[in-house]
Amino acid sequence: MTITLRHRLLRAASSALLLCSTGRALSAQSPVSSGPMAGYATLREAALWVQLKAPGRVRFVYWDSAAPNVRYTTAEQDAIASNVFVVHALADSVREGRRYLYELQVNGRTIPMGRELGFRTPPRESGAFGVRDIRIAFGSCSNIADPRVDVPGNVYGAGYEIFEAIADQRPDFMLWGGDNLYFRDADWSSRTGMRQRYTHDRALPQLQRLLGVTNHYAVWDDHDYGPNDVDRSWSGKSRARETFQLFWANPDYGVPGAEQAIGTSYRWGDVEVFLMDDRTYRASNNMRAGDGDYWGAGQLRWLIGALKSSSATFKLVANGGQVLSPLTNHENMANYGRERGELLAALAQEQIDGVMFLSGDRHLTELTKMPRLGMYALYDATISPLTSKPFAEPEEPNPWRVPGTWTTVRNFALLEVTGPRADRVLTITVRDQNAKILWKHPIHQNELRNGGAR
Repeated sequence: MTITLRHRLLRAASSALLLCSTGRALSAQSPVSSGPMAGYATLREAALWVQLKAPGRVRFVYWDSAAPNVRYTTAEQDAIASNVFVVHALADSVREGRRYLYELQVNGRTIPMGRELGFRTPPRESGAFGVRDIRIAFGSCSNIADPRVDVPGNVYGAGYEIFEAIADQRPDFMLWGGDNLYFRDADWSSRTGMRQRYTHDRALPQLQRLLGVTNHYAVWDDHDYGPNDVDRSWSGKSRARETFQLFWANPDYGVPGAEQAIGTSYRWGDVEVFLMDDRTYRASNNMRAGDGDYWGAGQLRWLIGALKSSSATFKLVANGGQVLSPLTNHENMANYGRERGELLAALAQEQIDGVMFLSGDRHLTELTKMPRLGMYALYDATISPLTSKPFAEPEEPNPWRVPGTWTTVRNFALLEVTGPRADRVLTITVRDQNAKILWKHPIHQNELRNGGAR
């Protein structure tokens, strides 16, 4: 190697180290604790979220990626201590079916994030408009290690590179399927503890690009509601709901007949997603005899009516726990036989097309396909875990499991809806924490139609 070449390489290495050092310094000096993140989006508005480290005046500047010279701003707001410096903003100058980019301003200064920030708005879905491809990321059970409170030797959170792998897929939105964080016993007994857990976990460096690159929606399960396997008797449910609303940006919270739930629904093109709350009205696990409440009568009644009224090609019911598996172990809905029976009977009686379930909780992944006499088979895609410890027990004897879908490594799913209006296909692709494809399964819209292909 010549001296000149050696000097060039040394200068390049020195420059790279300086850039890395400067990047870390900028990060340390940033007023941002976590985010920014886009929440829900409709044809005319979108929610933007950020958490600062200290008080500040916050606004977002956003623009259509196809018209970058026209800029819009959200109303300026104060990040205050009583909300742990969280700000929810509304971008109300958007149009349907667009990709928007945005930047964060604090105290009148644009904050350099070192990455692109963006969100999408859903396309029009009526028959007069063409259908578009849709990409949905889905996963559950995200445990972030915390040496301050974790029992030494029992660290359940790892594999955080999975969030970068999801971001690389550029989904239209990310749907979080419950246990999106894990309250510890030091957390769930107070509002302060719950907020500190969210603040700690949401600030994970590997998570930040995913938060900023797409829209996010969420349901909860026991670990981001309260203690393990907790139910409607949990005295901390109101502060859990308040904290959930502070750190997520769903379109709404609660449905007619179940106003205290965190559930709701939203439309994205010809897909409608129904967010279910499997904790707020759930009967005690220790008292159930197969006839207790799971979602509760009001929430179940709302779901059936909403599914019946929906014109979506695919109607995705997202729930914290498994709905269709016939096994009564763990916290599957099969343990609540009366309500599960009412659900299945109503789907059959009303002959509701296009229904598919998405679930989490189990620290394992599998696709359940439940046969029904004279009707289309129902699917439940259980996708778990993201970063929690995977299931380590022997393979369960689920008779309705689609062969080849049993998965016990950290993973996520990408649901892609493609094809012309008359032949839409929903393809489930499950990938590991490094984005390696583990399995795929296509579901044609006619498979979810009574009288269609079985």
